Amino acid sequence: HLRPVQNLGDALENWQALAYTAEEFNEFWVRSMEYITELNRQGVDIIERGAYNILCKILVQKDPMYVEYMNPTGMGRSSLLYQFNGDVYNSDEGRMISEPLFRIGTVDQDAKEVLQGATNRTTWLASILELSCYNSAFKHWGGIHPVHIYQNQGTVIPNAPNYFIFKIYSMQCHYLFQKIAEDGFEKQMYLKWTERVIK
Repeated sequence: HLRPVQNLGDALENWQALAYTAEEFNEFWVRSMEYITELNRQGVDIIERGAYNILCKILVQKDPMYVEYMNPTGMGRSSLLYQFNGDVYNSDEGRMISEPLFRIGTVDQDAKEVLQGATNRTTWLASILELSCYNSAFKHWGGIHPVHIYQNQGTVIPNAPNYFIFKIYSMQCHYLFQKIAEDGFEKQMYLKWTERVIK
């Protein structure tokens, strides 16, 4: 799974040295996809997990339940993080923020109270792509991660078109749709990849 590094956790203190643009990451990803395609041509059965997650949504209309590509976010729905002190967060990344913004409760509370609380509901509402990225052709297959939005934009209300990860996601979708439209080896390879989610 070729994922971009995020300015969270241990990466934060060295972010200036680690940072790169969405375009630089996409260039790396496209070269990697071409290499993976060539390996598949040679009979090596290998997939790129990020592309697989997107292709499941595009080609077979199945959600691979990858939190960052869910709309609204899968935070607090398909993922929870239990901290050693009993705090509950709606994602692993949520506990990495210095403020308790993504803390949704404690293990002592009733599950319904934690999962249906205001923090979780606010996170879901803030992540609905149709509200922040209504003119993107790729919003139907994508998602945004409110923790990353907050870390990069200082608010949970996203400016999705300027969001580093959504830029990368849009470039990946453009590449994948182009290969599907060409109706060649790549399309057949992608269909073979997505057969895994159908079974």
